[in-house]
Amino acid sequence: MQTLKSIDDNLNRQHKGLRRLLSLLREEYQGLTRTGETELAANQLAIQELMRQLAQEREALAELLPRDIPEGGRLEAFLLRLPRSKQESLRTLVADIERQEKLCSEQANRNADLSMALVAQSRQLIEYMQEQVSPAGSGMYGKNGLKDTARPDGALVQGRL
Repeated sequence: MQTLKSIDDNLNRQHKGLRRLLSLLREEYQGLTRTGETELAANQLAIQELMRQLAQEREALAELLPRDIPEGGRLEAFLLRLPRSKQESLRTLVADIERQEKLCSEQANRNADLSMALVAQSRQLIEYMQEQVSPAGSGMYGKNGLKDTARPDGALVQGRL
């Protein structure tokens, strides 16, 4: 039953990790909506690290499950071998994990949408500013650093008499 305890501990760590991940994703969203947010990069690094740890927990869980259970649905098949009382508590925990994963996925999608909108907004602002700074027309600059204007009469020689 050491395996059962290890699996239970693993699932609890995943559950707590996903709750923390959702909290970090919500903080990231708040950071994206505020200007001058300096903690945003640190928050994004924490999210990446937590996701790495959750992936390691998943791999560890796969290693804990008995090898005689086929790959697909191994956890479910393992739960069927347990006493009914323990099955129910672990099924509840797995259902909570799945709900947390769904919430994290939805929040990550909102964050990505907002990030892409901010990128598009920044790109449009830069293009607008470049248009405002760029001189109109495609003429050349003159010797004084000013834009030369084309003469409608097409004079070839300019000078004083």
